[in-house]
Amino acid sequence: MKLRTLAAGLTAAAALAAVPASAMAADPSMVDSLTGPAHIDGHIYSAAQMKHRYAGQKLFFVLGSREEGLGAVAAFHTSAEAKAYARRHHEMLPRHAARAAYNAGQTVFYSDAFLEGNAIAANNNSALGNLAGNCMVEGFLNLYCITSWDNQISSAKTGSDGAYLYNMPYLNTSGGYVYIPGTDSVEVWRYFNDVASSVWVP
Repeated sequence: MKLRTLAAGLTAAAALAAVPASAMAADPSMVDSLTGPAHIDGHIYSAAQMKHRYAGQKLFFVLGSREEGLGAVAAFHTSAEAKAYARRHHEMLPRHAARAAYNAGQTVFYSDAFLEGNAIAANNNSALGNLAGNCMVEGFLNLYCITSWDNQISSAKTGSDGAYLYNMPYLNTSGGYVYIPGTDSVEVWRYFNDVASSVWVP
């Protein structure tokens, strides 16, 4: 009886060792947070298909008004591929004013869709490394914080160089990121609602 139990335990341990480390990761990836379709490797997959096929993997996404119009966020296996795509498809687009007042040197993030609700800004070449430390709604006489900016971004109006959203604090890329192209108004909620814990504006 004890030998049978030991054998079963060894079999279970071997099976566990065979599971890829990415599948056992405790930290969520941007793939895990995806709520809309994604275009990758020449195919469009639903959010559920992406989560099944790429579970726990580090993917890099580009989401702008172009991708919104095509109905799928662009996904890539490497940051170099994502940056090359963004250069090809977004730098050549005509520069236009976003729906709210435009500032080329600043990106503004909003708590609600369509550039509405509370707003927080980051200038070019700066970061909001831990959105949990940025208060969005303060309590009585501003003595305490009721709601931080962690997991609150739903739309954005980007400056000239765009912005990066990370679902972990301190610009941690281990779960991938979402790049929002420059000079654009983006409805983040359609694909990655309320998932950003840090942002970088290049």
